[in-house]
Formats: sequence, structure tokens, C-alpha cells
Amino acid sequence: MELKESGRIIGSCSFVSWDDNNRRAELGYVLSNQYWNQGIMTEVIRRIIEFGFKDLDLIRIEARCLPSNLGSLKVMEKIGMKYEGVLRRHIWAKNDFQDLKMYSIIRDDFERGLKDGPGIR
Repeated sequence: MELKESGRIIGSCSFVSWDDNNRRAELGYVLSNQYWNQGIMTEVIRRIIEFGFKDLDLIRIEARCLPSNLGSLKVMEKIGMKYEGVLRRHIWAKNDFQDLKMYSIIRDDFERGLKDGPGIR
């Protein structure tokens, strides 16, 4: 991701894993903290999700984050992803095994959001 005005790289967002047989992908993203709380990541993720469902024919898109990452949790909820639960002691990070919160959106939710209004526009 780069700023339109300057071309400066400020983060990234992409599908980090892919399951072609089940038409599912995991979304990963990171944004420089000086650009937090400006709606940038929400806009980018909305576009990536739309691309995933419309162009890649995905059925499910999922994302995970540390429970303490409140900004990421807010972004996932804002774009219409549903909380599914905690993956206990799922990854090694910050010198310990960490839990991850799992969120997902399925194509039906996405299409309903386009018809019903806010959520995934």
C-alpha cells in the first residue's frame, strides 16, 4: 500500500494463504502506526474482500489477530466479518505462545451487505 500523494509505502494487505479446493483464503494486513484510525485499512480490506468474492470466486475469507490488537478487531467488525472464536496458543509471538481471534466473512454475508446497505460497501 502506498500513499497516493507521495508514493510512500505505508503497509500491505493480501491473501496470505489459499485453499483452492475449499475456495477459502486468509487475509493478512499491516499498516504503519502513524496511519492508524484514518479508515485506510478499512477501505483497502473492503476492496480486497470484494476482489476475492467477485473475481476469485471465493466462498470464505478469514482473518486472525491477537486479542490485544483492538484496532484490527475493529476493522474486521467494521467490514462485516463475524467473530468465530479463539484459537488457543496458536502461534509463537512476543516470546510466548499466543491466542488468536478468528473472524470470517462468507460470500452470502458480502452479497447481503451490498443489498442491505452498510457493512461491506
